[in-house]
Amino acid sequence: MIKCCLTSTRINDLLMNNNALTRSLLLFGDSILSNWYLLLQNNLDNWEVTNKAVSGETTSDLLHRLSTDLVGHSHDAVLIHVGINDIAGNSGEYFQDDTVENLATIVKAAKQSHTHVLLSNLLPVTIIPWRECSNVYHSVLSLNDEIKNLAIREDVDFVDFFACLANDEGFMDKADAKDGVHPNKHSYCKMLSALSNMLENMALDPSGKNRKN
Repeated sequence: MIKCCLTSTRINDLLMNNNALTRSLLLFGDSILSNWYLLLQNNLDNWEVTNKAVSGETTSDLLHRLSTDLVGHSHDAVLIHVGINDIAGNSGEYFQDDTVENLATIVKAAKQSHTHVLLSNLLPVTIIPWRECSNVYHSVLSLNDEIKNLAIREDVDFVDFFACLANDEGFMDKADAKDGVHPNKHSYCKMLSALSNMLENMALDPSGKNRKN
């Protein structure tokens, strides 16, 4: 199968050269991850990808699934990406402090069961097509600052997906997401480059002691 990103082949070669066993990656979040599942499964050799991301969900929704889908399930890594549906008001009026508190609870729970926790920021979204929202881009930037700070406080890996898809002006090109929110295959390949770098660091440092944020 042809890989969509050269960086994904780097980690595959590295793991194969080290006679690595299959590792497990859990996706926990919203549609940005659930739509990515098959592409990841098909492009990360020696990784078994499990999808526990659900379209439309908010951080509040994820809290309700902690005990069934996150805590008590041992994976080599868990990737957490959620928050745009909070801004959209899918679970009610958006309050950033509540979202950050929910994310902190999710990250702490993930650390209990998973060797490596990867927390990503939101994509450079400027409009939410299914709901009328004001100041979307400002909300994304503000929440992203808090997400990065949370990753530092909790000593987990921070994955900068925003930078993967932001153009020179800091926005996402229409060619990367037709509706302005959900990445296409080409965009996911850009994101895979950032994710692969994190997974490569894991292969070199399985203990996670030399984590880089």
